[in-house]
Amino acid sequence: MDLKKKQQKTYFFSSIYRFLFSDYLFKKEQVNKKHVYHIMQGEELKTCIFASIIVFFVELVFLIQDLVVTRQTFDKLYLYLIPEFTLIIYSIFFVSVAKFIIPTKKYKLKRALCFLFYLFVVMSAMFSVLGNLLEDPNSFSFSVLFLMIIVIAPSTFFLDNIILFILELSGITTVLLISNTTTSFYPYYLFVGLFIVFSLYYRSNLVKSYIYRVKEQDLHEVIKIQTYTDTLTCALNRRALEEILSDNFDDWKKSKEDVALIMFDIDNFKEYNDNFSHLTGDEVLKLVASTSSQLCNSNMPNIFRYGGDEFLMVVVGCDRLDVLTKSIDLLRSAAKLKINRVRNQELYMTISVGVCMLNNKIDSPSEFISSVDEELYYAKNNGKACVAFEKKIYR
Repeated sequence: MDLKKKQQKTYFFSSIYRFLFSDYLFKKEQVNKKHVYHIMQGEELKTCIFASIIVFFVELVFLIQDLVVTRQTFDKLYLYLIPEFTLIIYSIFFVSVAKFIIPTKKYKLKRALCFLFYLFVVMSAMFSVLGNLLEDPNSFSFSVLFLMIIVIAPSTFFLDNIILFILELSGITTVLLISNTTTSFYPYYLFVGLFIVFSLYYRSNLVKSYIYRVKEQDLHEVIKIQTYTDTLTCALNRRALEEILSDNFDDWKKSKEDVALIMFDIDNFKEYNDNFSHLTGDEVLKLVASTSSQLCNSNMPNIFRYGGDEFLMVVVGCDRLDVLTKSIDLLRSAAKLKINRVRNQELYMTISVGVCMLNNKIDSPSEFISSVDEELYYAKNNGKACVAFEKKIYR
């Protein structure tokens, strides 16, 4: 019975913890905490930019009103002007800096900017509260409500929230003590307490939503990789190639950018399966894919398995000489593997390469592939182990 009560008590407290905080889900859902916080901080920065623009215009209106309309009614006008000037200046600074920081990965700087924004707003609200209470000690001012509402927009980090909550509680206490108001403190603390609970609950749901969003993105990436990757060689598959050509072909034609296709296959590939085994043939395909992928760079970022023992590369931004050089390098890198093609004989693996540059005669991705395929067969019909480019043979 005692054990059951203890379990119920543990469950009760753990339920409260799960209700208010969701950070425990990072371990449970096996999601990278830093990655989730990084995304949340970026979104929080965008929210703060929007909020700072609103604050700028609101404070500008209040500043004009205090300077022009109500100047004679306030004995302590500086208690209004200081926070208004501060928020206006910081809003301009915040938006200017944030626009440059959003595209970067300076995570700590984003966090510091957001925290400073909340801090300036809270401190300015405290000055406004003090000004209102000094004018009318019994007023439950709009500024107090404004100060409490700040808690609704929690920071990404729990520690930052706690600091802001403590600052607000201590700030309200300080303001009330300085103002010598006869108003009871309890309504203020009650409202702040309610806002804190609401804020923690809101942050909990926010973290949960981002955790599940990241999980969905990761799952989508896994599915995308599986969809566009050849399971044997780990090269991209034919579907990926067709989509890349389809998405970029029109832009290549309009910009008249240098684009080439390099298609190659393994000479006499059937012999590996016949003389050794199909497993050996698979290993040869893996080795060729791995070796050719080492030649990939920014101009030739990926290798595609087009089908069987045929592979293809897309080269962007290289002239004819560079494309030819890359093709010959591909030919030689395969020859350096020295993979035996026949048992007990010095007959090594070779590849044949076909190259085609995009030109005005090619009007579609399928024609582009057909053109490079013709070049490959031209290489096959001219002794293999060579590069065919514009119906010329290079070895």
